[in-house]
Amino acid sequence: MKQTTQLLLILFFFTNFSFGQSADTISLKVKAFKNYSACIQAHKEKNVNEYLKYVHPVILKQAGKEKVFQNNASTPRITKGSISTIGKIYLDNQAYQFTFTEITSTDVEKTENTNSYTVIAMSYDKGKNWVFFNAYDSVESMQEDIPELNANLKVIYTPKQNFKF
Repeated sequence: MKQTTQLLLILFFFTNFSFGQSADTISLKVKAFKNYSACIQAHKEKNVNEYLKYVHPVILKQAGKEKVFQNNASTPRITKGSISTIGKIYLDNQAYQFTFTEITSTDVEKTENTNSYTVIAMSYDKGKNWVFFNAYDSVESMQEDIPELNANLKVIYTPKQNFKF
């Protein structure tokens, strides 16, 4: 996990400085990705309480805590994962928020399945703690459940699937 965090920090410094983002924006994203890394680690270790700390409260309320973890725990084993297309941070209704694209590969019965989807990161305490959820619809539709979502967030909510045989 330490290597993953270090890699994320290096990635941020090179990519964000080249696009002219402020040091504050970079530090917010670094903190968010540290939280995301802890979320992934808790999931791998099947640490339900730790994992649920990083799931957006609306998702927990809608689905129920146990169901959220069970649904995620029953997914196939991820063999590869990467992050791309890290979006701009917005501050809307006292919530920092941005999107990133996560690309994962799973291996099910010798078939590699690659999915690409948008993750929305949000912080309600000025960037100290972050919660996450996969985009499940357009931003406009999700605003019915989470009104503080910024309309400018870039979301891809239909997973792309590529199968290799």
